[in-house]
Parts: sequence; C-alpha cells; structure tokens
Amino acid sequence: MPNAGMANRRSRRRLRADVGATFVEYALVFVVMAVGSLGVAQFLTDRGSSEVASQADCVSQRPPPPSCQVRAATPTTTTTSVGVTTTTAAPPTTTTTTTTPSTTAPRPPTIGTATSVGRPGTYNGVTTTITLMSGPNPVSGATVIIRYEAIANAVSVTFEVSCITDATGTCEAQFDSPYDDTTSIRVTVYEVRSNPPPGAYPAPEIVNFP
Repeated sequence: MPNAGMANRRSRRRLRADVGATFVEYALVFVVMAVGSLGVAQFLTDRGSSEVASQADCVSQRPPPPSCQVRAATPTTTTTSVGVTTTTAAPPTTTTTTTTPSTTAPRPPTIGTATSVGRPGTYNGVTTTITLMSGPNPVSGATVIIRYEAIANAVSVTFEVSCITDATGTCEAQFDSPYDDTTSIRVTVYEVRSNPPPGAYPAPEIVNFP
C-alpha cells in the first residue's frame, strides 16, 4: 500500500499550505485596518487639540480677536405668496315707489233749474229746460228722462221724453199733448243717468192751460 500512504501525505501538505495562505491574508487585512485606524485617530486627536487651543485663546483675550468672532447668521428670507382677493361690488338696488295720486270722487250732480213753460195751441205743449251741475262745474253727456202726464177731463196719460246735456250742462225737452182738451201737464224729472247720479230730484211741476 505504498501509493496510498504517499497520497495521504500529499493531501496533508496541501491542506497545511491552504491554511497558511489564509492566515497570511487575514494578517495583512488586519495590519491595513490597524494602520488606517491609527491614522484617523491621530487626525481627530490633532484636530481636537487645535480647536481646544483656539477656543482657549479666544476666551483668554478681551476683546477676542476677529478670528474668534461668531459670524452673523445669514438671514433667511422666506417669500410667501399671498393670494389676491378681488371683491366685486353688487350693483345698487333701486327701489321705485309709485305714489298713487289721490282721486277725489266727483260730487253728485244737482239739478240747478228745471223750468217748464206751456205752449198753448191746438195741442197744448210744454218745453222743459234742465241744467245739471256738479259743484261749480257743468255735467255734460248726461241723459235726462222727463215724464209728462197730460190731464184732460179727469183722464191722464203719461209720456216720457229724454234729452242729453251739452257742454254747459243744459238740455231741453219738448212735449205736445195729443189731446186738444188738455187742462194741465205734470212735469217730473224721472231719471238722470250720470256718474255719479244726482243726489236729489226737483219736485214735479204742473203747467196749467186755460
């Protein structure tokens, strides 16, 4: 079995060589890291010592030199955008007040005059003149209805005649009796069609014939 022993020895040598190489690599890495750490520590130590010495000099001197003055803080400007609000004024409200003119109701007309005049003849007749007024103003366009009652030998017959007042408030009506033996005629203002109507009517008139 000489070949088997030789193979085992070769394997052990190769294993020892691999372990030795790995150890050397770790050692190198450690040395590099140690040197770097020492350098950083030395730099921080020197920097700290210099800063402490500088601060000690600033404190011991009055007034402190310009190099020890604290630099003024640079003001920070913040710009804030402000929205612009536009207010639109509402149009003024116009209130229109309508004043209704007061209307005075017209005064009821009055019959100023109602005159009947007999007209003797073959057929006895009557002429009636009427004037219609509303206060001091004449009433035009009013319809006046006059009732005539002809009396003859104790017999009476009634007739109606109408007329319309003119611009002066006057109208004239005529009536002729159909009987030649008429002794009298009763004249009555029966109705006046106006707005407003008259408040009162005159008393009837009687026209006698001889």
